[in-house]
Parts: sequence; structure tokens; C-alpha cells
Amino acid sequence: MFRRPATVLTAILLMCGFAAAPAMANTISAAPVGPHQFFTGMVNDTVVGATITVVCVGPTALGRPLGGQTIGVALVTTPVTGDASIGYTGDAATSISAVQPVSGNPAPIAVFTAYGDQPLPTTRTMPCGGTVTIAFVPSPDTGGRAAVITARIHALFVL
Repeated sequence: MFRRPATVLTAILLMCGFAAAPAMANTISAAPVGPHQFFTGMVNDTVVGATITVVCVGPTALGRPLGGQTIGVALVTTPVTGDASIGYTGDAATSISAVQPVSGNPAPIAVFTAYGDQPLPTTRTMPCGGTVTIAFVPSPDTGGRAAVITARIHALFVL
């Protein structure tokens, strides 16, 4: 079986612990969201340097995410203090909502009751350039703190 060199190199770096971002160190998936947990948000399994591919029709300012992308949350067992990409569930949270705070659309992108990934909805409107900020907000929020990540937009313009 032939593998792409980048895939093999990435696997080797991950096994040696060199490719993980600080917020991703010691993360767990599939555990239920509960009180007193540290977590991080992800786009396409990435915290730092995440990219969302958005399909934009004609010369427009808004488009929709290309299918096959994910949004997720991961439980962080060894948090990095002072890192905005690390959130805390507080005293009562049983879910985490991913929202675009400045989009004008109050509906969550996704709601998580367990750590892991969900498909990034292709019905969501996003900008056709620049960046998008996504806040991962614990709920109910009793003494918690949101995790905030910024994803770069990669636009695919279709005429």
C-alpha cells in the first residue's frame, strides 16, 4: 500500500508528540459534557490554524461551507492557562454550543452533549473571505468560560 509522504510524516510526528497544538495536548473524545471540565473547540479537527472552505456563488460576500467538514469539541485533561481556545464548563454545564457571535444569526452551528465531531452544516452562511470567530459556550453557564477559536476562510468562487 502506498501512502502520501505528508501522511506518513504527520503520523510519525504525532506519534512522537511534535505536531500537537498546545490546546490539543491530552484530549479525550466521546465523554459526556459535564461540570468542571476544560475543553477546546475545533474546526476540521484543528484548533490553531483552522480553515473552513466556503463555496461562494458569483461576486458575493457570503457563502456556505463545503460539505465534508467538521466542527467539534474535545475534553482537555491538561489545560494551558490563559489560552482563549480553552473553555471551562463551570458548575452545571451539560452541553456546549458552537456559535458565531458576530454573524447576526443567533442559532448555534452545533450543540454537543458529548465530546467529538459533528458535520459542519452546509446551510450556515459564512463570509467569502477573511476569518470567522467561533465561540464554544457551555450551557447552562454557571461559572463557565467559552472557548474561542478563529478559522481562516478559504473561498471557492463558482460563477
